[in-house]
Amino acid sequence: MLTSALPGIDHTLSLHRPALDEIIDGLLHVIAQLLNPRLTAIARIETPLYTIMAAVDRKHQIRAGQTYPLTHTFCLYMLERERPLRINDVAQANLPLRSIPTRLDLPLHAYLGVPLLLHDGRVFGSLWVADDQPRAWSASDVGLLELIARLLTHELSRDALLRHQERVTQSSRGQSTPDTLTGLPAWNELRRFLSPTSRRSAPALAVIALEPALGSEHLTPLARQELAGLLMRTARMVDWCARADDDLFVVLFPDGEGMSAWQLRMTTALRLWNRIHAPQHLALHAYIGIADWHEVADEPDPLSALLELARSRVREQVPGALR
Repeated sequence: MLTSALPGIDHTLSLHRPALDEIIDGLLHVIAQLLNPRLTAIARIETPLYTIMAAVDRKHQIRAGQTYPLTHTFCLYMLERERPLRINDVAQANLPLRSIPTRLDLPLHAYLGVPLLLHDGRVFGSLWVADDQPRAWSASDVGLLELIARLLTHELSRDALLRHQERVTQSSRGQSTPDTLTGLPAWNELRRFLSPTSRRSAPALAVIALEPALGSEHLTPLARQELAGLLMRTARMVDWCARADDDLFVVLFPDGEGMSAWQLRMTTALRLWNRIHAPQHLALHAYIGIADWHEVADEPDPLSALLELARSRVREQVPGALR
C-alpha cells in the first residue's frame, strides 16, 4: 500500500495485482453481460484433454475443472484453422460439428469461439460463448471475443511461464541431476528406481526421439518442453519419464505393463498437438521405439542394453534418426 505524501490529500493507493483467475472471471462476466449467451467459458488445452478453466453458465451445468476429450469439442475445429468459428445453428453445420452437443451432453445450438495463444505461438486454449437456441452472431460479437483474447495473451503467457518454473522446481527436488529445461530427471537417475525386486518384474522401456522440424537443423527449447509435457500427461503415476540427451526422452514402465495403452495415448496426444498447432507451423516430429527386460536380461548392464535396444528400433523406423 502507498499513502500519498502531498499535503492536504489523504487517500491510499492499492498496489494489488489481480490474479489470473480474477482477471478471467471479470472478463467472462463482462462478455456475459454484453452478449447475454447461455454459456461463456475459457478452456485450457493440454492435449489430449480439454479443461474448463472458468465459466459463466446460466443453467449451472458447466463449471471450472470439468474435463473433456479435445476431440469432443467445437474448439478443436476452430483451433486447427486459427480463426474464429461462428456457428449460428448447429443443426445446419457439417456432420462432425452436429454431433458435438450429443458428445458433450449439452443441448447447444449456437457457438462462437476464438483461439487463445501464448506469445511463442503455442495454443493455450479457447474463449467461447454458446447458446441453447440458434443465434445469429454478429461481426461485433466476433470482434469483442478477439479483443479480449488479445488482452489475455500477456497474462496467460506470464502464467504459463510461472507454471513451468514451478513444475521444474518441484520435479527437481530430490534429484541430483535435474534437467532444468523440462523438469524431467536425467536418464541415470532412473537406476535408483530400479531395485532388484522391480527388475524381476520385467520392466519395459520406451524411447521417444525428437527430430528437428523440416528445414531446421536444431530442435527448439519449446519442442523439448512440449514433448516433456505430453510424456508427463500420458504416463501413469508408476511410470518414470526422463531425458536421456538433447533429442532423446524415455519412459520406464517398472512393471512392464501399460505400454500399449500408453503408446496409444501418446500418439493420440502428438497427433492432436500437431493438428491444433499447424496454423502456427509448429510440429513435434517424434518417433517411438520399445524394448522389454526379457530381451536384455542376460546382458552385463541390462538397463543400458534396454536403452540401446529401444534406440535401435527408432533407427529402424527412421533411417538417420539418432545420429
